[in-house]
Amino acid sequence: MFRDAVELPLYLAPGETTLLFDGTTASAPGGHVELHRVAVEELRTRFSEKRMLAPGSSRLYHFHLSQPRDIGVGVKASVDMVSCTLLDGAGTELGRGLLQMHHLAAGDYLLRVETPPDGETVQVQAVVVGDHPPGNGPPQDVIRKYLREAGLKSN
Repeated sequence: MFRDAVELPLYLAPGETTLLFDGTTASAPGGHVELHRVAVEELRTRFSEKRMLAPGSSRLYHFHLSQPRDIGVGVKASVDMVSCTLLDGAGTELGRGLLQMHHLAAGDYLLRVETPPDGETVQVQAVVVGDHPPGNGPPQDVIRKYLREAGLKSN
């Protein structure tokens, strides 16, 4: 199946996890396994920080919905060679694609951004839209302008 090497990015939900490795032939499996723990970045605003991803690497982003919502998720990349996967809090795949629209229940979600192993280093920025309800008043800059004009605020 994999002759030389493979990188399999997995999200393991909190708790105990057992990983089993087995060969695909009758001969004894050989080689070695390396496991790396990678931090999950919180998506607290519409756009994540811009990050550089090396070929064959991935990054996980977390966001929380306090109520069911229609949201859009995706990735903005310097080169369109990345993939983006939406996962629920248990790590189950919900969707795949650079831009996705979903109706999601309240809960925790992950966005996995990956680059192909034979590609190049790419600048990526994860995007989540609709995770917070829009405000029902005027924008803050408009409020400040009217307060200044009324003489109620000096700056």
